[in-house]
Amino acid sequence: MFTNDDFSIRLIFLRKKAGLTQEEIANIIHLERSTYAYYETGKTTPSYKVVEALCNLYQVTADWLLFGKPILEADKLLSDEFTVFIKN
Repeated sequence: MFTNDDFSIRLIFLRKKAGLTQEEIANIIHLERSTYAYYETGKTTPSYKVVEALCNLYQVTADWLLFGKPILEADKLLSDEFTVFIKN
């Protein structure tokens, strides 16, 4: 099941892995920084269009971004990195 907390943590992880700020991500996907920040804090959830843009930006599947389910080999490797990230 989709939970905001898990989704938010995956967003933070991907942004930090990419070395980008919230402002930079927001600009890339054409949002206000505060809107993007709400996704990372779990205050709101993005539309399907925004999820698609985030998946394209980070080169992950929606299954991984939304649910943490690794579908592709790249998702599986990312899941391993994510596990280390949340333990630190």
